[in-house]
Amino acid sequence: MRAVGGPGDSGSVWLDDANAVVGLHFAGQRDQSGALASPISDVFDALDVIWSRGVRTHDLLEIVDNVLD
Repeated sequence: MRAVGGPGDSGSVWLDDANAVVGLHFAGQRDQSGALASPISDVFDALDVIWSRGVRTHDLLEIVDNVLD
């Protein structure tokens, strides 16, 4: 089993096998036995963010940083 997230990882994005962003990490077990993430589409809807195909992960992280500032 692969660890998904650890302490202090809240706010990190989850990537699928194709490196597409699929979730925003918000909770996890201290022993890394389980974790929870909000689907990224729900996060973007709540923040009124419009997503464009082809945006790189680096661009997404910059967008999230700007929204949270």
